[in-house]
Amino acid sequence: MKFRFDLLEIKTLIEEKRLIFGLKFEKFLLQKFNKASSFICYFFKSQSFALFGSLAIILISLYIRSSVDIGVDSGIALEIAQKILEGKKFNHDFIEYNFPLTFILLFPPILIANFFKITPIIIADYYINLIGIGVIFWCYKILKNSKQIPQQLIFNLLIIALSCGFFLRVNTLIFNEYLTKTSFLLAVIYPYFCYQIVGIEKLNNTQKILVGILMAIIVSLKPTNIILIAGFEIYRFWKTKKITTFFVLHNYIFVIFLFLYGLVLWVFFHHFLENFTYFVKIYNHYRYNYNNRNIFFKYVYFRNEFAMYFVLIYFYLLVLKKSEYFKKILILSISALVLSFFESFYLDQRVSFYALYVFVVLIGFYEFTQQQQISITKNWFILISLAIFLFLTDEFFEIISVSLTSIFFLIILFFLLVFKKDIFKKNSQKIKYFTVIFVCYVTLGFISKFVKTVLFSNTKNNQISFVLKSPNQMNRQLMLIKKNHLLENQNIITLNLEISESYPFRNYAQISSNSIVLQYDVIKAVLRDPYFHSIDKRFYEIAKEDLLKQLRNPKNKLLINYYNFQCSITILEYFLRDAEINKIFIENFKYLTSSKTIISSNSFMPKYTKEYLSDAEFEIVKQIEIPKNRTNYKDEFEAYIRK
Repeated sequence: MKFRFDLLEIKTLIEEKRLIFGLKFEKFLLQKFNKASSFICYFFKSQSFALFGSLAIILISLYIRSSVDIGVDSGIALEIAQKILEGKKFNHDFIEYNFPLTFILLFPPILIANFFKITPIIIADYYINLIGIGVIFWCYKILKNSKQIPQQLIFNLLIIALSCGFFLRVNTLIFNEYLTKTSFLLAVIYPYFCYQIVGIEKLNNTQKILVGILMAIIVSLKPTNIILIAGFEIYRFWKTKKITTFFVLHNYIFVIFLFLYGLVLWVFFHHFLENFTYFVKIYNHYRYNYNNRNIFFKYVYFRNEFAMYFVLIYFYLLVLKKSEYFKKILILSISALVLSFFESFYLDQRVSFYALYVFVVLIGFYEFTQQQQISITKNWFILISLAIFLFLTDEFFEIISVSLTSIFFLIILFFLLVFKKDIFKKNSQKIKYFTVIFVCYVTLGFISKFVKTVLFSNTKNNQISFVLKSPNQMNRQLMLIKKNHLLENQNIITLNLEISESYPFRNYAQISSNSIVLQYDVIKAVLRDPYFHSIDKRFYEIAKEDLLKQLRNPKNKLLINYYNFQCSITILEYFLRDAEINKIFIENFKYLTSSKTIISSNSFMPKYTKEYLSDAEFEIVKQIEIPKNRTNYKDEFEAYIRK
């Protein structure tokens, strides 16, 4: 019996079945997706989202920070707090440029650690985390009781932004710098900001007094922080157009407490006030090598990196409804941008911007999508694709991208400012598309930076994180040297690119530095570049005499020389170029041991430049043929012991 196949009939049957089952499968996936979307939307709008979201953020922060040592600045802050408690004087027994309040606020963990005779690092870590959790809960109560936030989702986003800002710090999370003035600034600016959202006029007298105290602490941590509170006061004056707006209870309290703080500085820290201007000037010269050229590039760098955030705020001012709480968010964000303009753009200093700007990024984007009727669930593929693109973009391309787009958007901004009405009338649809693309680009770029910092802290862009990883080989070996060669009443001298690099080893080893210059190695700077010597001979002589005193002191049993692995000339060689230092060193110390961790480098560029060598040395060195492939080092030091 022969079977005949009707190909057309089979093809029709397959097509019918494909359509039937395909539609069923498509309907099934759509239902599941809608249920998942509904659940996500419901969860975001529920009260549980703020709680569980904040808890997840805190746990992620604790987990990442537990894998690295505390930061260098945190280690120095702990030691300075200890020195003050021992009765040592600012800019007399040690030189420091930050205002004393940061170190005063670190007294509690130091005192507890001293009482129980344990390292203050553990207590300080608990201390700062409890402060962060307490501040978030305080802000939660302020906002919850005020009922000023119109939607639960926006309330949740505010709490999430608070948690992100304090516990997930862009660029510095991996460095574990949580014992610096930034933590204390965020701990006071957040509740102050929440009280501003509620409205000063709606507060009772006790709350107004509290606001005044918070304002005083903000400025006392660093004078330039006054920018963060000036914006809100100017806004209140702009609304009333009355000078009497400034003469209110919280401002009186602010002035009184600021005066009391100044009085405390004059009585207990008069050495700090007497030498503050001088040492800040020297700090700028030695740390940043300030001159007109560097200042110019500083402003250009600021424009390239932060211009888009100014434009984002401008678009939000144009497009979004002017709700009172969102105006306060914009004021805070603008203040954070302006404050960043006065900073030196080092990582820890830029944390304040990211921690304060996150509010406008999260809440502004939500308000923008609602106003423009953009469905995140329907356009999720495009948004996720853009986020992944920004996430995977390497650092070099980011710089080029930001530079080009910043210049482009500034030109667009100029035309919007000059021809705003005509442009919006004639090209309203094009402007809308451009605005949507720009807002999505900046928002997702900002969020991607946050996520990349959290999930990929140990990437090639953060090679220093491998040095900081705890426990690390260098600190382990240093602790072994200390155990075998150092008695209880003996100390260590450190020579390195920056004296601060000996932290946090000193904290873990509980060895206080005897150096008057805790932060920066001004002696090496002068020996490296005679230009510095002409700036101020007094500071160099102070640092040199202090080093000679340490070299002569028999209680300083060990000398640790940290290598600058980017340069063939070691730090010790810089010091030994000074005849007097050379003589005393050779008379008192002998080689003990060394440590080197070898890593390969295919693009090693030795710093044989006039910045590091004299003219005569440079003429010799520049003729030497340097191979392109070199062996590089990290975690490298030499130990010398007193004869």
